Amino acid sequence: AVHNLRAPTFILILQLGFAAGTVKSCNLFGLLEAEKIEWRLVRPFLLIVAGFLGTLFANIKVLVYSNVETFITFRSSTPLVLSVFDWLFLGRELPGRLPGLSRQFSVIES
Repeated sequence: AVHNLRAPTFILILQLGFAAGTVKSCNLFGLLEAEKIEWRLVRPFLLIVAGFLGTLFANIKVLVYSNVETFITFRSSTPLVLSVFDWLFLGRELPGRLPGLSRQFSVIES
């Protein structure tokens, strides 16, 4: 749909609106219990929400200009890159030989 419609923002707004509407409707009909939004609880997470929306938008934008296979290849390389960044910036250990080879193989395979 994204590739044919070429309106990623519109599609993203529709998807997020549908999800919010579904939660609100289920709450009204008693199918789930959702708390009311309180600004003091939301404010600390705004940066995380903005980052998440940014990644959703970027993912949809990639699908406009490339095919799904390119997108999957890019996404499958993410854990490999993140493990290196964890090692560089957080002082964590690099993955062991077998998990490292598995991640590299998944990137090469895709």
